[in-house]
Amino acid sequence: MSYISFDFFFFVAATVLVYYLAPLKARAYVLLVASLVFYAASGLENLAVLVLLIAASYLCTRLFEKLKKGRAALLAVYIILTSGGLLFIKFINYFLGLSARFFDTPTLTLDVLVPLGLSFFTLQAIGYAVDVYRGDVPAERNPLKLALFLSFFPLVVQGPISRMSQLSPTLFHGNRFSYKDLTQGAQLMLWGLFLKLVIANRAAGFVDPVFADYSTYSGLTVILAVLLYALQLYADFSGCVNICRGVAQMLGVELMDNFDSPYFAVSIRDFWRRWHISLSAWLRDYVYIPLGGSRKGKLRKYGNLLLTFFVSGVWHGVGIHYVAWGLYHGALQIIGDITAPLKKRLRAHLGVREDAFLHRLLRQIVTFALVAYGWLLFRADGLIAATRMTGSIFRDFVNFSQLETVFADKAELWLLLVCALLLLITSLLRRRMKLREKIAELSLWIRWPLYLALFFAVVLFGGLGEAFSDSIFLYMQF
Repeated sequence: MSYISFDFFFFVAATVLVYYLAPLKARAYVLLVASLVFYAASGLENLAVLVLLIAASYLCTRLFEKLKKGRAALLAVYIILTSGGLLFIKFINYFLGLSARFFDTPTLTLDVLVPLGLSFFTLQAIGYAVDVYRGDVPAERNPLKLALFLSFFPLVVQGPISRMSQLSPTLFHGNRFSYKDLTQGAQLMLWGLFLKLVIANRAAGFVDPVFADYSTYSGLTVILAVLLYALQLYADFSGCVNICRGVAQMLGVELMDNFDSPYFAVSIRDFWRRWHISLSAWLRDYVYIPLGGSRKGKLRKYGNLLLTFFVSGVWHGVGIHYVAWGLYHGALQIIGDITAPLKKRLRAHLGVREDAFLHRLLRQIVTFALVAYGWLLFRADGLIAATRMTGSIFRDFVNFSQLETVFADKAELWLLLVCALLLLITSLLRRRMKLREKIAELSLWIRWPLYLALFFAVVLFGGLGEAFSDSIFLYMQF
């Protein structure tokens, strides 16, 4: 069941109604039933995989409390089995294809079951098991509560990757009806639909043809396509997270925000504090720090950074270009760390304050340019394609007739630019104030026209009433 479908909207409305009509103590179980029904809609075999992971997580974490010896070995076996299953499902056909090309034999492919959201709920389960092992949270004694934690339908498909300590206060105990939560949740869900349907899908119409036939396009066209892809990816992923957070808030459950104006970052390190925050925190707490973090010298720190971003690249997708993208970000962080003293001395020599507006703006522009090039590596159809697209930037830079062809639909382009400007303005306002709370404080006669304007924008420009349910969120492939 897609997050963008009339079936899902009806499902959410029915779940909210039944949830608040049910007795307070039964409301968590209403969410569990709804979550299992939602996931079962993707296939009973997918549900079986999720239930198996829930059972393994429950048994493993309960054993942590009973065992005096062998806890580390048990955790290692659990992580190997869960992450190994994820890696097998994602990479087996890729390696079979490589093997066939290397040995010049017919390609063998396996019909592998790929459960929806596997990458997300696997990391969430591993994080929970590690937290119990460390003693950060107690093992959940009620298997139904653990099942709800790992299957909660607003986040099971695409995150954010949540911690037990974050979700348990609002997920398990039943929440009383709140008009504020209902309306603000619907508002956030509507904003997510706007980002996805009006901005991301519209940007894709310009981006996809260039990446599909990259060898025929000039450098400026490639650069514009990469910039639009940066917009598309952000609007797509943050749009989905806003839909998830909005649905959860309607049920009184608080999910973390996965983004904090990432394209305003002043360094690559700062970017990863703002982009896909739940994954960044997961990699930090369960990969980087256990490897030693920055505690064992510079060389070890840099090796840990590269290995952590290698894991990030592998998690994101199948192909060497994802690994290259991950290592690229790791290398940029290392370069930033090495050059930090030099940049500090240069600022002192020039008399430039670190918080000066022009200095900060320059850092934001440079960081965004580096991130955008990383998206070229990420989006290209393989490392060879990324290399050739990079080369095109330095030859045949401008081809005006080609630009006229790519951006032939001027109405669509102008609508996209206006919507991107609206996104920029809201992002700037969010940095200065709690925007949602400010909107909620407006009078009824101002607030509801704003909501209706957003609704009609989605209806008129987002493809509602057409085959909009065919729109797949980009991060669902990971």
